[in-house]
Amino acid sequence: MRRSVGLASSLKKTVRHELFVSGKVAAATSLLAVGFSFLQFFLVLAYASSRGLAGGPPFSYFPLMLMSYAYGFLVLMGLSSLAGELKGSAALYLSQPLSRSEYVASWALAVVVSPLASLVASALFSAAVVDPALLWEHDPSLYAFWVLENMISGLLLLLVALLGRSSALLVVTWLVQRVAAPFVTLFLASLSRIQGRALNPLLEFLAQSVYPFTLYYSLNPQPHAVAGSAVLVATLAVAVYLVTSRRLEV
Repeated sequence: MRRSVGLASSLKKTVRHELFVSGKVAAATSLLAVGFSFLQFFLVLAYASSRGLAGGPPFSYFPLMLMSYAYGFLVLMGLSSLAGELKGSAALYLSQPLSRSEYVASWALAVVVSPLASLVASALFSAAVVDPALLWEHDPSLYAFWVLENMISGLLLLLVALLGRSSALLVVTWLVQRVAAPFVTLFLASLSRIQGRALNPLLEFLAQSVYPFTLYYSLNPQPHAVAGSAVLVATLAVAVYLVTSRRLEV
């Protein structure tokens, strides 16, 4: 009974602080989110109008790719605020009392989970308004790949924010993880095809696990890659918890 009451109290404090954090970062992120949502809507509209043309772009890929970068920008802006707060005012919030786990969980909900859910809802709404058939036109697993890939990116950036407490380090990490690494992987895959040989199996598995969506049309991720992505999400979540409970000092 006591454990249930304690869990309910902890959840209540986490949600309350998550709303507070969302309010803090809302001014900086709302305009960006609205702008990307409108751009995504026009991309969906453009695809729907040219769907009958040969060689038209697949709806399920390019708007979602745009949203991946939108999500990255939103997470970077939010976690930059967390990194700055950890250098100073975080101790004030932890004296409320708010435990370290509740504090980090509230930031994770506000800047990692909520933006992801909002962008997914935006994608579904855009497609439903233009043509509901767009939602089922391609492999539904593509959406699961998109969510997994962005959760990996968001949790990795959260871990970097907790350990490094540096906005510059966050930006470098995002550029390497979301821009440089996929480009190098695609280059190596193209080079292997030109040379008529298969990509290294271990490299291919790792690439498919980290980037199941980005490399969807290049490496055609298999079910084992989805399992690898899920394991990565779980591993990063555990790492965030361990850093929060054992190494987080403010």
